[in-house]
Amino acid sequence: MNMDETSISLYQGNTKGAVFASRDATQRISLGKRRQTLTLVSFVCDNAAMQHLMPQVALCNERTLPKRVEKRVRKALPSHLQLLRKASAWNDSSTLANIVKDLGRRLHPHRERFQPVLLMDACRLHMHRSVLEACASVGIVIVLIPPLTTSMLQPLDVDPYGFNLLKLFLRREFQAARIQGDTIELSLSVFLACIGNAMEHSFLKQNWATVFDRLGFGGNQQYLSDALRQQLPKDADVRVGYDRPDAECLRTCFPKRAKISEKLIWKFIDGADTVSAPSAPPIRAALDLEAAILPAGSKRCPLQSALKERSEKQKRARRD
Repeated sequence: MNMDETSISLYQGNTKGAVFASRDATQRISLGKRRQTLTLVSFVCDNAAMQHLMPQVALCNERTLPKRVEKRVRKALPSHLQLLRKASAWNDSSTLANIVKDLGRRLHPHRERFQPVLLMDACRLHMHRSVLEACASVGIVIVLIPPLTTSMLQPLDVDPYGFNLLKLFLRREFQAARIQGDTIELSLSVFLACIGNAMEHSFLKQNWATVFDRLGFGGNQQYLSDALRQQLPKDADVRVGYDRPDAECLRTCFPKRAKISEKLIWKFIDGADTVSAPSAPPIRAALDLEAAILPAGSKRCPLQSALKERSEKQKRARRD
């Protein structure tokens, strides 16, 4: 499996280049509307039979999704898309950890046949302790994609397979919805429906097994693409051994000055071979996942609250 995030603007119109038109024909979109974005957290799998179990989560802030329209938007939400309403549309470690746990609950009935392996780039958010512990708790093995290589090795980032293809279909769906509705601006429920349709044409119809093989994640890298081979030294041996990499080799997979917890990275592999069934039932509604991430009445995620509390303590200490 591969997981990554991308930012999606709620206005998919073309704002580049010079447009020569009469004053009456100009379509005026407010700057605030053009700046509205949401974060899409997506998972893809090289097993076509398991792709429908992969979470697809849209993160919206409170201004983009007002409380008064939340119920109506959720009612029209595509079945394969989840929606989380947070104080910020940015992803954070608490949110990602709960999404990973949701993925583990979805995959648990299939654990006798498959060992889940998750490819992630080594950004600091993905390597947060809570995210690594969540992966270990649900029996997911992590494979890190080193910095500066995601455009070559990460399925969701490699052109034209992942997010680029999704956004191409999204622009088409966006323009079709504007023409059909005879309107310049689309409501959030219609826009989310456009994202759902774009996913059906891209993620759900993509042969991800071939993509993973071409990027070197197949058996012995025997189906490695020619484009990727050209990035390697001539006559390079692309086979990877089965020995555990040492700390120095492991450090090359992380950003500079990153703190590496080897014990946490190898926690699942060094621990029990079996993973117990999740105590919580599988998530059926997006609202359940939101409740797990944002407790009722809270305005910030636990990480944001802890960081703010720590900052305030440091300010009081400096004043004293």
